[in-house]
Amino acid sequence: MIAACIQLSSDRLEQVRGSIESVLFERARLYIEQHLGDFDLTPDRIAQQLRISRSNLYRAFESVGGVAGYILRKRLRAAHAELVGSTDRQVQEIAYRHGFKLASDFTRAFRREFGVSPREMRERARRRSTAG
Repeated sequence: MIAACIQLSSDRLEQVRGSIESVLFERARLYIEQHLGDFDLTPDRIAQQLRISRSNLYRAFESVGGVAGYILRKRLRAAHAELVGSTDRQVQEIAYRHGFKLASDFTRAFRREFGVSPREMRERARRRSTAG
């Protein structure tokens, strides 16, 4: 009888697990935001810094396509905003500022995400700003 009282039901266990994953996601998200430009921002480093297992970290980011993909998308969106907002910085400099070691890796990832190269995106932004 005591065991039945303290044992979690499978529904309650799932609810608790979801809450824990939500908290882990938020902690990791904040850490990622603060360290987005670090070259060594990896899932392993995040798990180590937050003192959680890699599997728990991966589970928390499962619904958004994984932690590595999340980091890449955040970096690309931040780089995109800087690229169209600041025309005085070189594309290579923007890539480095947002955690990309190689400009070529940045360019390939940017093209996959946005359908155009960083330079093409910047040209579009310039045309829009001079036309309006």
